[in-house]
Amino acid sequence: MILTTGEMYSYALKNPGAKFERMRTGRIYSFGKQGQLILDGNWESHFVPSVNEKWRLVLQHQVTWQEAILAWLRDGKEIVCKLGENESVIKPNLGFFLDQRGMAISNAEFVKGKWFIK
Repeated sequence: MILTTGEMYSYALKNPGAKFERMRTGRIYSFGKQGQLILDGNWESHFVPSVNEKWRLVLQHQVTWQEAILAWLRDGKEIVCKLGENESVIKPNLGFFLDQRGMAISNAEFVKGKWFIK
């Protein structure tokens, strides 16, 4: 999921521990305690991004597919399944267990995929 700078800030307000990859450089950033954007692991390096910068959410904690589905059903969380280069995002507001393309999750994704909760 690619985010603009504004979307990235909005997401970070709701999820303070989130990390983001700057698409142009591939560097990972997070937010400090005072809300400043910092290069991950370097508290001295503050960064002010441009408005049209592109970002990708860094998924941090892998879970089982059962845990992911439970979070989707019970907590209304968005979940992600990665299988090789493919990434399926399942949003809670669809009402059906379909990815962002409207496709059902395959058996291979359940068995071999890596699952994350956003």
